[in-house]
Amino acid sequence: MIDLHCHMLPAIDDGAPDLAVALAMARMAAQDGISTVACTPHIYPGLYDNDRARILVAVEAFRQELARAAST
Repeated sequence: MIDLHCHMLPAIDDGAPDLAVALAMARMAAQDGISTVACTPHIYPGLYDNDRARILVAVEAFRQELARAAST
């Protein structure tokens, strides 16, 4: 299953407040049979000052943390 709308990236919008919660969300998604997640953070100037560059950095950092968590 694919989740096409998820606020899993840690500390980037109103989703996961930190890495621990984001990893817990990823574990729950996997347990529910979700194999692919499209992280869709808000971009709302003045409230969520996200842009493409910031989101890409957050995605890569989270991918690395997911890989680290999976290997332990």
